[in-house]
Amino acid sequence: MSSTKVIKLSPIYPEPQGIEEAVSILKNGGLVAFPTETVYGLGASFLNKDAVERIYRVKKREKNKPLVILIDGTRELEELISEVPETGKKLIKRFWPGPLTLIFKGKDGDKISFRMPANRICQELLSKVDFPLATSSANLSGNPSPRTAEEVLKDLDGLIDMLIDGGHSQIGVESTVVDLTGSSPTILREGAISRELIFKFKNVLFVCTGNICRSPMAEGLLRHKLKELNKEKLVEIFSAGVASPLGMGPSENAVQVMNEDRIDISGHKSRPLSRDSIEDADLIFTMEDRHKDLILEKVPQASSKTYVLNIEDPIGKPVEVYSRVLENLKKSLPEILRLLEID
Repeated sequence: MSSTKVIKLSPIYPEPQGIEEAVSILKNGGLVAFPTETVYGLGASFLNKDAVERIYRVKKREKNKPLVILIDGTRELEELISEVPETGKKLIKRFWPGPLTLIFKGKDGDKISFRMPANRICQELLSKVDFPLATSSANLSGNPSPRTAEEVLKDLDGLIDMLIDGGHSQIGVESTVVDLTGSSPTILREGAISRELIFKFKNVLFVCTGNICRSPMAEGLLRHKLKELNKEKLVEIFSAGVASPLGMGPSENAVQVMNEDRIDISGHKSRPLSRDSIEDADLIFTMEDRHKDLILEKVPQASSKTYVLNIEDPIGKPVEVYSRVLENLKKSLPEILRLLEID
């Protein structure tokens, strides 16, 4: 039995010649093992039935266990499935590329699993082939998933055509698998991304007028509180203004008042409110009713996720007014945390 060809590639700047060699093998129906950010994977052309069957034979994998399709863009996903549900769109935006496998309903009604990996070598490989890769972990079924090239060779040396050695997998734990084919998402395997992140992660948007005082103050306050609660990974926080230029720093009084509470917002840069930011947010908090009205003019369906905090505008007023704004924002925190479902 001949041994598997092993090539070493830089995990940061993969050498093009090695990638091209692997691509050639895959195009000719061969099997290539390569690193991902989770564990090492074994891939074949999804369009080559014989190559896909060979993965099952080599791994001694049961035929009723489907393979995962690795892709490098959502275009390939849309070509193979009937539709991407809203939950799927949000999970893709938050966690792809990354260690999350999503199961969709294919156009023929069967379930298909997809992942968009974050590993640079794997990304380069996917960008150079003109087909998705059917993959599984690069080990014999039942054995531990390999985190290094050496572990791959223990199981598969001589059984596959090439192994790309890209060093130790960054995470070393399998991807989390979420089934999106039912009425609600179901976690089939909790891996690198926790159940809590899948179900509780939220995007929060604070909105004021110029995005240089109230909304960045609210953003800084919530970020500080979540860090205290060790929940900062559960929430992505943004702020914007309904009449804001792009790139202005925060007002001096806002920075001063927040510094007194040991919260630094000096690096904030203003940004105008956009339709995309409204649609991406799970929860929106405006400072005044008129801000909410302007949001609903852009995106009427945002009504159910938009809340008014009733915080006065301190622009042009003494620093004492900024202090009052901060105190009122603090009073809003318990309700904000409740809506975020954070204890």
